[in-house]
Amino acid sequence: KEIFSMVDNISLDGIPEYKSFFEEQEKYEQIHVHLQDMRYKAKTDSCDITKIFGKRSYSAIIETVGEESGSTPFFPIGTDTFLPVKNEEPTWDKKLMVVGRKGKIESLKLSVYEGKNMKFSCSFPRSELGPDDADWLQFTAEDSTNNMELNFRVRIASKPIVSKSDFESIYNDTNLAYEEIELKDDATGL
Repeated sequence: KEIFSMVDNISLDGIPEYKSFFEEQEKYEQIHVHLQDMRYKAKTDSCDITKIFGKRSYSAIIETVGEESGSTPFFPIGTDTFLPVKNEEPTWDKKLMVVGRKGKIESLKLSVYEGKNMKFSCSFPRSELGPDDADWLQFTAEDSTNNMELNFRVRIASKPIVSKSDFESIYNDTNLAYEEIELKDDATGL
């Protein structure tokens, strides 16, 4: 309700997914994902060595899995994309967030693409992603078929962040900052 308090002509009554998301935020949780890097594991006779991929373009998609997780084709709150990286060490070092209904998320799925070709995909059950409002958990997903590994961190936030005090009560990270941006309609100036 707070999001739409300034707008008089919006009705969410006919769209239950939207209405639930905006009016019952306590029913949703945020899954924050810090995608760190992807590496190619090459095996030698003497030992395993990890070699960085080369100058290729990689993107990654993160999504919540669950029939009633709250995400729909027209309201994709459970999906986000890490934009392509193309550098010596394909390191995203980026954070994104997906949202889903509490108790309805079965797993979190990450898929890595080289161009339009999926190179790697992994899923982790929601139960392995840690408790609500805990610190970051580190994950390394390995795919022996393609000799790849993906390094990322996950953190669950069960309370919506709608103010600076909410942000500070959840995050204890000096590298993060809270900022509010006022959006205005170009046509009306409001």
